[in-house]
Amino acid sequence: MTTLTLTGVIGFAVIACVFGLVALKGRAGTLARGSGLGLHSAVLESSDNAWNTGHEAAWPIMAMACVVAVFHAVGCGLASLMGNDGEAFLHVLLISGIIVSLALGALARAAAINAAKRQAESDQAES
Repeated sequence: MTTLTLTGVIGFAVIACVFGLVALKGRAGTLARGSGLGLHSAVLESSDNAWNTGHEAAWPIMAMACVVAVFHAVGCGLASLMGNDGEAFLHVLLISGIIVSLALGALARAAAINAAKRQAESDQAES
Protein backbone atom coordinates (compact mmCIF):
# COMPACT_ATOMS: atom_id res chain seq x y z
CA MET A 1 0.00 0.00 0.00
CA THR A 2 1.32 3.39 -0.94
CA THR A 3 1.17 6.53 1.13
CA LEU A 4 -1.43 7.94 -1.25
CA THR A 5 -3.60 4.85 -0.77
CA LEU A 6 -3.41 5.11 3.01
CA THR A 7 -4.16 8.82 2.83
CA GLY A 8 -7.25 8.10 0.72
CA VAL A 9 -8.51 5.29 2.93
CA ILE A 10 -7.96 7.15 6.20
CA GLY A 11 -9.08 10.52 4.82
CA PHE A 12 -12.35 9.23 3.39
CA ALA A 13 -12.98 7.17 6.54
CA VAL A 14 -12.63 10.31 8.67
CA ILE A 15 -14.87 12.27 6.29
CA ALA A 16 -17.45 9.47 6.45
CA CYS A 17 -17.38 9.50 10.25
CA VAL A 18 -17.84 13.27 10.43
CA PHE A 19 -20.66 13.34 7.86
CA GLY A 20 -22.31 10.33 9.50
CA LEU A 21 -22.12 11.83 12.98
CA VAL A 22 -23.59 15.14 11.79
CA ALA A 23 -26.37 13.24 9.99
CA LEU A 24 -27.22 11.14 13.06
CA LYS A 25 -27.12 14.02 15.51
CA GLY A 26 -28.91 16.34 13.08
CA ARG A 27 -31.72 13.85 12.60
CA ALA A 28 -32.05 13.27 16.34
CA GLY A 29 -31.84 16.99 17.13
CA THR A 30 -28.99 16.45 19.58
CA LEU A 31 -26.31 18.52 17.87
CA ALA A 32 -25.56 21.46 20.16
CA ARG A 33 -25.81 24.89 18.55
CA GLY A 34 -22.40 26.13 17.47
CA SER A 35 -20.89 22.65 17.67
CA GLY A 36 -17.70 22.23 15.67
CA LEU A 37 -19.30 19.32 13.85
CA GLY A 38 -22.33 21.23 12.64
CA LEU A 39 -23.02 23.31 9.57
CA HIS A 40 -22.28 26.97 10.16
CA SER A 41 -23.79 30.22 8.94
CA ALA A 42 -25.29 33.30 10.55
CA VAL A 43 -28.79 32.05 9.71
CA LEU A 44 -28.24 28.65 11.32
CA GLU A 45 -26.63 30.07 14.43
CA SER A 46 -29.30 32.73 14.97
CA SER A 47 -31.38 30.50 17.28
CA ASP A 48 -31.69 26.96 18.57
CA ASN A 49 -34.78 26.49 16.42
CA ALA A 50 -32.93 27.57 13.25
CA TRP A 51 -29.99 25.32 14.13
CA ASN A 52 -32.17 22.26 14.72
CA THR A 53 -34.43 22.92 11.72
CA GLY A 54 -31.45 23.36 9.41
CA HIS A 55 -29.67 20.23 10.57
CA GLU A 56 -32.87 18.22 10.41
CA ALA A 57 -33.26 19.28 6.77
CA ALA A 58 -29.61 18.55 5.95
CA TRP A 59 -29.29 15.10 7.51
CA PRO A 60 -30.33 13.05 4.43
CA ILE A 61 -27.72 14.81 2.32
CA MET A 62 -25.10 14.36 5.03
CA ALA A 63 -25.98 10.66 5.24
CA MET A 64 -25.58 10.39 1.47
CA ALA A 65 -22.19 12.11 1.73
CA CYS A 66 -21.21 9.61 4.43
CA VAL A 67 -22.06 6.68 2.15
CA VAL A 68 -20.16 8.24 -0.76
CA ALA A 69 -17.09 8.71 1.45
CA VAL A 70 -17.29 5.09 2.67
CA PHE A 71 -17.38 3.82 -0.92
CA HIS A 72 -14.42 6.01 -1.83
CA ALA A 73 -12.46 4.72 1.18
CA VAL A 74 -13.16 1.12 0.16
CA GLY A 75 -12.31 1.92 -3.45
CA CYS A 76 -8.97 3.43 -2.43
CA GLY A 77 -8.18 0.26 -0.51
CA LEU A 78 -9.15 -1.94 -3.44
CA ALA A 79 -7.09 0.18 -5.84
CA SER A 80 -3.96 -1.00 -4.05
CA LEU A 81 -4.80 -4.57 -5.08
CA MET A 82 -5.10 -3.71 -8.78
CA GLY A 83 -1.40 -3.47 -9.59
CA ASN A 84 -0.27 -0.85 -12.10
CA ASP A 85 -3.83 0.02 -13.12
CA GLY A 86 -4.66 0.77 -9.50
CA GLU A 87 -2.57 3.93 -9.40
CA ALA A 88 -4.64 5.66 -12.10
CA PHE A 89 -7.86 4.36 -10.52
CA LEU A 90 -6.71 5.72 -7.15
CA HIS A 91 -6.15 9.19 -8.61
CA VAL A 92 -9.64 9.18 -10.13
CA LEU A 93 -11.16 8.06 -6.82
CA LEU A 94 -9.31 10.68 -4.81
CA ILE A 95 -10.21 13.56 -7.09
CA SER A 96 -13.83 12.52 -7.62
CA GLY A 97 -14.31 11.74 -3.93
CA ILE A 98 -13.03 15.12 -2.84
CA ILE A 99 -15.18 16.95 -5.40
CA VAL A 100 -18.34 14.99 -4.56
CA SER A 101 -17.78 15.30 -0.79
CA LEU A 102 -17.31 19.06 -1.06
CA ALA A 103 -20.36 19.39 -3.32
CA LEU A 104 -22.59 17.35 -0.99
CA GLY A 105 -21.34 19.33 2.01
CA ALA A 106 -22.18 22.59 0.23
CA LEU A 107 -25.58 21.22 -0.81
CA ALA A 108 -26.34 20.16 2.77
CA ARG A 109 -25.37 23.61 4.03
CA ALA A 110 -27.59 25.30 1.43
CA ALA A 111 -30.51 23.01 2.33
CA ALA A 112 -30.02 23.76 6.03
CA ILE A 113 -29.92 27.52 5.47
CA ASN A 114 -32.99 27.40 3.22
CA ALA A 115 -34.96 25.35 5.77
CA ALA A 116 -33.96 27.67 8.61
CA LYS A 117 -35.02 30.73 6.58
CA ARG A 118 -38.37 29.14 5.71
CA GLN A 119 -38.92 28.27 9.37
CA ALA A 120 -38.07 31.82 10.45
CA GLU A 121 -40.49 33.24 7.85
CA SER A 122 -43.19 30.83 9.00
CA ASP A 123 -42.63 31.76 12.65
CA GLN A 124 -42.73 35.45 11.76
CA ALA A 125 -45.97 35.05 9.79
CA GLU A 126 -47.61 33.31 12.75
CA SER A 127 -46.79 36.17 15.13
